[in-house]
Amino acid sequence: MKFRNWGHNIDFDTSRYFKMWQQADETNYHTFQHLHPLHPPQWKALGWVEAKNMEEVINGFKKTSILKVPKWVLIKHWLKEMKRRLTA
Repeated sequence: MKFRNWGHNIDFDTSRYFKMWQQADETNYHTFQHLHPLHPPQWKALGWVEAKNMEEVINGFKKTSILKVPKWVLIKHWLKEMKRRLTA
């Protein structure tokens, strides 16, 4: 399981988090809120994407701006992470 070697694997209960994701489906996805394991408000809710495979999911997202993150957000995150690593 990827969560075991994830950088934040000691910061939260990865088994519980993984089980939560296993429960999500097209009938209950809208009930999942505040999903980020370390900063819940950063990921407020889920959406549902109908697809037969991952290729359809990826191609669907390429046609929309729903997942595009502004460059300033990425830079801010990168700088914050570098500061954290340098002071650790």
